[in-house]
Amino acid sequence: MKQYQAYAAEFIATFALIFFGAGAVVMNTITNGALGLLGIAFAHGMVLMCMIYATGHISGAHINPAVTVAMWIARKIDSKKATFYVISQLLGASVAGFFLLMLFPTAPAHLGAPDLAGIGFLQGILLEAVRYEKCGRTNHRPECHERVLPHGKPHNNRQEYGYDCIEPHALL
Repeated sequence: MKQYQAYAAEFIATFALIFFGAGAVVMNTITNGALGLLGIAFAHGMVLMCMIYATGHISGAHINPAVTVAMWIARKIDSKKATFYVISQLLGASVAGFFLLMLFPTAPAHLGAPDLAGIGFLQGILLEAVRYEKCGRTNHRPECHERVLPHGKPHNNRQEYGYDCIEPHALL
């Protein structure tokens, strides 16, 4: 029975994070920026804090499949539990997205999903795979840390999600 409580806790926590976090982005768009970046960040932070306190003692409050996979790789949880945690998290996020779509049928701000800056979905996946291969597995490669931008100032590549390691438009 305890296992099912942990799976339900992951579902609820992930649902809450997506519903309130992405909901804050949608509300910010509807109200023409009334929440602002600070309000959106506060909404994410508060719901995350609440869900960690509410579910941490039940499931460990992974809330994110990436955390679950990292815990599985580190052998902190077994394969069965990791699989069901990820399934619970994906279901929770999907249900939250569905509820937001029902509440906001015109889907402002793509329901809080980030835009891929003019590239397609498959190109985005390819870009992420190449970026990970080139920069994600090691922090010792100089091209992934610093380069000089056209205006002549040095720039830390990791500050822009690591995409600076390759040119996104080269994949178009």
